[in-house]
Amino acid sequence: MKPGFSAVRSSSAILVAARGFGGLSLGLRTPRAPRYHGRVREADTGEGCEGWRALRLLACAWLTSVGCTPAASAPEPPPVLVFAVDGFDWEVIEPLMAAGRMPTLERLAARGVSGELKTMRPSSSPRLWTTLATGRLPEEHGILDFTKDDPAGGKELFVVSSDRKVKAYWDILSERGVSSTTLGWWVTYPVDPVDGVMIAQTNTLGAGMQKGSLVAGRTGQVWPPDDEEWVLATLERQDAALEGLMLELMGERREGLTPKQTRRWKQCGWALRADSTYVAVLQELLARGRRTRVTALYFGGTDVIGHRFWAAHDPAAFGLDEASPEVSAFGHVLSAYYEYVDRAMGEVLALFPAETSVLVVSDHGMTGLELEQLGDPPDFDKHTGNHHGKLVHGAFIAAGHGIRRAQAGEPRGPGNYLGHITDFCPTLLALVDVPLGGRMAGKPLETVLDAAFLAAHPVGRVETYDDPAWVAARRSDVVDQSEERREQLENLGYLGDDED
Repeated sequence: MKPGFSAVRSSSAILVAARGFGGLSLGLRTPRAPRYHGRVREADTGEGCEGWRALRLLACAWLTSVGCTPAASAPEPPPVLVFAVDGFDWEVIEPLMAAGRMPTLERLAARGVSGELKTMRPSSSPRLWTTLATGRLPEEHGILDFTKDDPAGGKELFVVSSDRKVKAYWDILSERGVSSTTLGWWVTYPVDPVDGVMIAQTNTLGAGMQKGSLVAGRTGQVWPPDDEEWVLATLERQDAALEGLMLELMGERREGLTPKQTRRWKQCGWALRADSTYVAVLQELLARGRRTRVTALYFGGTDVIGHRFWAAHDPAAFGLDEASPEVSAFGHVLSAYYEYVDRAMGEVLALFPAETSVLVVSDHGMTGLELEQLGDPPDFDKHTGNHHGKLVHGAFIAAGHGIRRAQAGEPRGPGNYLGHITDFCPTLLALVDVPLGGRMAGKPLETVLDAAFLAAHPVGRVETYDDPAWVAARRSDVVDQSEERREQLENLGYLGDDED
């Protein structure tokens, strides 16, 4: 018998005996290295492992003595972290970064690439965020606006996730055995049964909801459903802390505000409630050891506050001076919210490994309306920030594993067009070695991904991920017709008239 074979067979006998000895006599189990597994990145608890470790060391020592080296386990691939920031615009970001007031974003941009992804018209958020999530054009993915026609002839209904006709990245990842966490992404109610965690956007739930709230007892908001109790408890804590958060973020509410100004100020609250809830849920998941390969965290307040307070942020464009009631009451609000998002991103990043691939992506940017569009005299209680007329591209920043580092003198930031929003999903899939669907409109961003990474991880492709049976099996009985949500969208100028 050849010595090598004898050594291998003998070593196998030792290991088998060790497993049997552990299992039958001492109740030991094989310890597992930390790894991503379904909804949880599992780690060995150490319970009952000392005897096994001793036997394993004995086996390893014997293998070494006969010239064999046990195979090392493959290193765990770095995670991917996505910050999905609605209406994130370089016009606000750039001066804040220059002043040192967005240090998290500044550090990411310094060690990666930064620029813009081109967007499209119409620029409604459900349409664009679904394009980002699928890599497919709206006429294919089926989400065209905030609402859809009621087949029964009633008033328009809000779109829901079952109106999407193609798989999003979280569906594709689950199909390929890659776990994900998605918090607050547009059009995710009812949630998909993913390999991981999904929390529906809290402002797009059903009848009777309050602004920014999940609804106790309503199914389809949280996946897995067993998490609903503690997620709702997290929301309650954020509700209780909201007044303090508002005070910390934006200071005391000014005296003498008109009813409409007061309403705009309060509407900052439901945006902050939603965003801070998603952040708190993610922090709780990580504290519980619930790590997934891909994590996406949505922030919507940048868009909400940009719509309402752009004139106060950019007063010269609207003929306002610093002493005007609009500017003195609200001039700080938009910058303060961008700073809050930067701090939140920094807190989350601190909980992830240094080699994490980080993508900061937006659906569109923001700009101001023309002064004459506000009437005579100008009505600053209208939404003065806009992205529906002029095409305004959103900010994009990437850094970390698989991401190239911009060279000295290379364009950065605004005007540096890195690709299109259809390229986001293919880029995300490429970072986790998942093949692209042949019908995707976009492609992995070679302007963003490192050439050495692409060479080591060739991009695979399948003909399509489309599956008629999957579409047919999705819930079709959901009617998301909240009057509260309708009021929110009207106040943003997306539905009806905001003159009331």
